Order: sequence, then C-alpha cells, then structure tokens
Amino acid sequence: MNTDSLAVDSDSHVQPDPRAVVGALADDDCRDIVEFLDEPATAGEVADGAEVPLSTTYRKLDQLVDAGLVTERTDALRRGQPTTRYRRAFESVRVETDDDGALEAVVEGRARTADERLESLWTELRTETRGGR
Repeated sequence: MNTDSLAVDSDSHVQPDPRAVVGALADDDCRDIVEFLDEPATAGEVADGAEVPLSTTYRKLDQLVDAGLVTERTDALRRGQPTTRYRRAFESVRVETDDDGALEAVVEGRARTADERLESLWTELRTETRGGR
C-alpha cells in the first residue's frame, strides 16, 4: 500500500432500492459497464473497455453506485490528482417480494481479497486516529 495515499471506499451494507437496481440493470450501457468491471478500473478505462462515451460513463457509474451495484474507491494522493476506481460490487442480484408483497433487491456482495480487507482496516484506523479526517 502506498503510504502517500488515503483510500476511501463507497461500500455500503444497506440493501439498495429495488427500483434503482432493476432500472440500472435494464439499461444497456449500465449492463455493459457492469460486465466490464471484473477488476477495478478508472472511468476512462471503463469507457474504453465497455465502449461507452466518457460523458455517459460518468452518469452510468453514478447510477450504478447509487443502486449499490458498483463501488467507487478514491485514492487521494498527497501529491497529484486523486484517482477514482470502480468495481462491480456483487456476485449476484435477486429481486424478491417480502411478506407484504413489497419488492426487495438482494445484492450479494463479492468476496473481498485479503489485501482489500487489510487496506480497509488501515484506512479505518487512520481515519479514527486523525479524529475523523
């Protein structure tokens, strides 16, 4: 891990809005982006790899992050520009109904690597020891 960077992840443990999940997965560009995101990638890499215009890619990535289907991770460098990378956040998605008949989206997260878990712990520790900064 680079000691000159502070990583911030958008991981969330809240189940997403089923309408947002279904809406994102119904969109051709969003599906192309999700299929491309096996590994972390910048918006430019996503645009190239998924063959989606860059301006559209940014909007679709925001939609996918809001739906809980993609995570974003920003490495804020002490020197230079921050770099944001995106990654698919799930192994599977199910849309179900609860006991009252309301729709629920169940997004089962992908397994994080040991390096990702360790880096997340270090980030959390740094945040706590710096008083929440």
